Amino acid sequence: MKTKSILQLIVVCFFGLNPAASNAQLSPIPSIPENCKNGIDDDGDGKIDLNDPECFCVTNPSDYSILPNSSFELHNCCPADYSQTECLDVWFRAGVGTTDYLNECGEIIYYGVSPLTAEIFPLLPSLNLLPYPNGDGVVGTVAFNGFNEYLATCLTVPLTAGINYNLKLFLASFESFNSSLISTVPININFYGTNCSNLPFSGIEPDASCVLLGQLTYQPQIGWIEKEINFIPSNNFNAIVFGPEFSLDLYYSEHLQIILYDHLRLTNGNIPKFPILELDGDPCNGEVNINALEHSGLSLSYYENGIFVSEDMDGLISVPVSNPENSIITVKYDEMNTCSIVDLSILSFEDCTDEIEIVFPNVLTTDNNGINDYYIIDIPFGQTVDLTILNRWGNRVYNEEHYSNKWSPTNLSDGVYFYVAKVTNKNGEITQYTGHIQLIGSK
Repeated sequence: MKTKSILQLIVVCFFGLNPAASNAQLSPIPSIPENCKNGIDDDGDGKIDLNDPECFCVTNPSDYSILPNSSFELHNCCPADYSQTECLDVWFRAGVGTTDYLNECGEIIYYGVSPLTAEIFPLLPSLNLLPYPNGDGVVGTVAFNGFNEYLATCLTVPLTAGINYNLKLFLASFESFNSSLISTVPININFYGTNCSNLPFSGIEPDASCVLLGQLTYQPQIGWIEKEINFIPSNNFNAIVFGPEFSLDLYYSEHLQIILYDHLRLTNGNIPKFPILELDGDPCNGEVNINALEHSGLSLSYYENGIFVSEDMDGLISVPVSNPENSIITVKYDEMNTCSIVDLSILSFEDCTDEIEIVFPNVLTTDNNGINDYYIIDIPFGQTVDLTILNRWGNRVYNEEHYSNKWSPTNLSDGVYFYVAKVTNKNGEITQYTGHIQLIGSK
């Protein structure tokens, strides 16, 4: 059994791949990449800028990786069937084995068939493998004696001989012939160092140019599991290859295992800089300055609630704070793809709001001259006003919850009116105010 066409036939017959393929591989679905700096949902998935998995930055040093596209989010098309790693950015098939790419923007590739009802169903939800550990994309390789699949990438930061590296990743798997069967036989996952000029290799098995860096033993089980290995390269390499060991236990001569991978974090102990943020300014005046310290002239991008605001090199941005409870600012070092965040809800406005006494004007002239035409209440930050206006007989002539300073009573006669205002502060405490308003020039 030397070709995947035979294996694909076996898989389709037993616990198929995509039934929509109808024995012919579907073409990838064209995908518009998300522009991470325009505040627009470019790819139409309902997620804008940093809220889209395609636009990621590392906020936790433990998630940093020198591997490019380490969670397989960046793609140029959406996979509609198996073996479509051509949709992936910077990753590619290492040999002739047709490694799979899965992304939620496309089809769910793996399907099963009920032995009782012959019903076709998507396997990954039934095996509790959705959502993926990180983002919308994963890759999958076949583990089968004599036919294994591998994935490779060229590194932007080459591996250096003699340096200790740590790799963490998430793994999951299922038996393709019988998804309810959990194998008790471990599978070795090999990681190789090589150079881009040697890729792809011409056969199914990694050739002599691929030097084993380390081996991870994976025991198939239900759900995703996080594993890690350490290795020290014997030479410098600018590419890495991984996949199941070519010669597996004889058990896998009859049992075809699909192994899924996600969120590969490879580091050499050197974690890049993250923005150090400092807050200043006068929040009582509705503005806060966010200063990125020690940014060393790096390009900075600013996001509010994940949506792009601006970019510059000076490390300082002023942002409005009219609603800080719901505002999170992200500052990104573009060159390093590292981010720091500041939640504006940590700011305390009590010192300024307690000093501001709410003011209810007692004269209103609505003669449409552009001066004092609306009843404007000076409402302190964080407080809301429910306003009711009564005439001198006690009849209600106006009412608005969460008053928005838009009452302009051009339909009322001049005279004295009365207000009842219920003011709710940040702590939910309610205070009632009453008083009179002299209406002049209305009618």
